Amino acid sequence: MESRSIFIGATIALAFIYLIVTEPSKVSLVYKAAYAVIAVTAIATIGYGIADRVRSERSPR
Repeated sequence: MESRSIFIGATIALAFIYLIVTEPSKVSLVYKAAYAVIAVTAIATIGYGIADRVRSERSPR
């Protein structure tokens, strides 16, 4: 699960960061703000995946 959330989060974050950078300046700031929110959420998903992986490595088996 944690590897999948890291991969999905990284893919979504990169896609929306790309959209933020490459969108023409005529595009509404609302769209850019929405893209930024999605990218930040994806980055949080990456953090969740990493934290989940660290927790699972530390737990006794």
